Amino acid sequence: MAAQIPIEFQHLVRYEPTYSVLICCPCKMAVGKRGWSRHLRARHTISKNERKLLLTALDPVCAIESEDRFPQPADVQEPIRGLEIYNAYKCNGCDFITKNDQMIRRHIRKSHGESLFLGSKMEWRAVKVQQWVATGKAAKYWIVGTGLEVASLSLPLTSTDYQEPLKGLSWEDRMERTEMVRLSKQDRDRIVMTDAKDVDDTTPWLLRTKWPQIFGGKSLRLIGRTRYSELDPQTRTMFPDWTDRRTKLIGFEFDRVVMRARSTLILTSDSLRLWLQSSRRNEPSRRPFRTLQRRGTDRKYGLTWKQFLYYCLRVFGLDSETREEQYGVVFTGEQLRCLAEVNELIDEVLLEREGEELEEDVEEMDEDDFPYQSDDEDEDESEAQDQNASRCYDSTNMIHNTVTLTSADRLTEKVFELCIKFLTQTFRHSEDESKAPLVHFCGVLGIDWKQSRFRDPGNYTPHLAGIMWISRLLLLEYALPMERYSTLDWPAREYYQDHRWQLEWVRREFMLEGCPTPLGYMVSLMAYGKYTAKQLGRMGVITWDADGQGLQIKDTRVTMAGFKTYIRGIISEARDIMNKELLFGVGEMRLDLVNMRDVMTEKKNGFSMIDMEINRLGGGLRYLLNLVKSASPEKTLLKGAEEWRRDRVLRYLERKKRY
Repeated sequence: MAAQIPIEFQHLVRYEPTYSVLICCPCKMAVGKRGWSRHLRARHTISKNERKLLLTALDPVCAIESEDRFPQPADVQEPIRGLEIYNAYKCNGCDFITKNDQMIRRHIRKSHGESLFLGSKMEWRAVKVQQWVATGKAAKYWIVGTGLEVASLSLPLTSTDYQEPLKGLSWEDRMERTEMVRLSKQDRDRIVMTDAKDVDDTTPWLLRTKWPQIFGGKSLRLIGRTRYSELDPQTRTMFPDWTDRRTKLIGFEFDRVVMRARSTLILTSDSLRLWLQSSRRNEPSRRPFRTLQRRGTDRKYGLTWKQFLYYCLRVFGLDSETREEQYGVVFTGEQLRCLAEVNELIDEVLLEREGEELEEDVEEMDEDDFPYQSDDEDEDESEAQDQNASRCYDSTNMIHNTVTLTSADRLTEKVFELCIKFLTQTFRHSEDESKAPLVHFCGVLGIDWKQSRFRDPGNYTPHLAGIMWISRLLLLEYALPMERYSTLDWPAREYYQDHRWQLEWVRREFMLEGCPTPLGYMVSLMAYGKYTAKQLGRMGVITWDADGQGLQIKDTRVTMAGFKTYIRGIISEARDIMNKELLFGVGEMRLDLVNMRDVMTEKKNGFSMIDMEINRLGGGLRYLLNLVKSASPEKTLLKGAEEWRRDRVLRYLERKKRY
């Protein structure tokens, strides 16, 4: 049947004879025979003549005319060639299927009860699905066989087991099946390093980080998803005993640790902060280490460390063999001891607070929306943050001045000790530093699990900056805490006669570039990442059509005609708001935009293009005052002749601000 499509168009259209459906190969979706003209104009940049030739070639093909008449294939069969294969979740209690891990959890909770949702990990299962189209009546899923009814690529081509299922197929079909098996194996998110890949498929950045070797043969999706506060159904099967209450409690306790450390930072002199910021042995930084983040950035930096704690505590619960095979992280004896003690205290606190609603943790950000932090910060905001931290310090101070510590207070201090055990780990000469928890997690941050690849340095260094900032803050708290840690028996800073040398000891041991420690590794990696990113530049995200009449921005397509319509709509809407609301429906703003002039080189203080006579923009205040008096009773801002109505004036100013 493929011969019905001219060979010059077979890369674009495929005919599925079993279901009498035409499939668009680049879009990996089916299109009704009547809809091909519209589809080609909207989604593909081919010439008008080529479009006519293709539509003429499709005329004799016996295909279904519209998408709503597409048949529903049966489940558990071979995938239909040309259609996308999706990861999805199927409810075991009914026929509900969704690609969204949040939707399957919500469905189980609403349709089958909260108790089933919490009590069993078998309420849903991961499946592979296909669909004809993404929207409309034909947007229904059917389950396809993940094995593709053929042998694994690991078998040689001469194997009779491999050749048997392919008998009777043409050479092209056999090659296509072979490629589908390879892609299916790749879709399991595992990286398999070979000698050729080690030489050809790596960049200087990946050669430096060694991430392909560190995560070779492991599931990038599993490792990448384990760090999030909310686990998807597939990852949750690895940690069936992990609950959302544990996640919330860990996040809350780490927030207390950070508040205490921020208070210590505020009460630390600038001279010490200069050395804290520096990664060089004998040279202070030109800028002190400060809490000068944009609004919300310090919260997101803290979120990265919370994810690190979630990751470690979850992986700690696995047996050592599974931990090594699936993740490749190795804990020291001291770290294992701290992890066990933290786990015990978490259980104790959760038991004490049974039935009590725990505070919600912060919302997690999108993988690609991590903020880039510049050095230029807002002083006013920093001052406000310092005041907030001072108030936090007062409350923390009261807690730790009490005679007896609660289980939650002991948990806070143990969480801090665990963080310090990770930060002060020293690598021995024969030790593989990539298996150290913090270094390993730096690699986890480099995984783009959605694309099953590693991040380039331009997208990675902002993530690394967040974990480094929190690391410095915690090490300052370790060196010079304002208050004594009773559970750990660590003294306050008053115990040390020379604060500078106490901080210097911590710096030289754990914080300098070249130190065999996690922070020393991060400093070196950050320097190389910034240098590489500057040399390579950022990858473009816009692809223009050949005729220049459309472009693609990631997954969004924009046509020039649609963009012009969008701009005209904005201008029209702005004009309506101006005339009907801001000018009270009695005035109209007429501007000669063609002849309007401005002087971009004018440096005179207070200069404005409004004052230039050629623009005829003067007298605006008198004009508006006249409009206020001419407005209808429903829109006027006056009460009586000359008294302002406060409520209407405030609403008017709000509309003006929105405009």
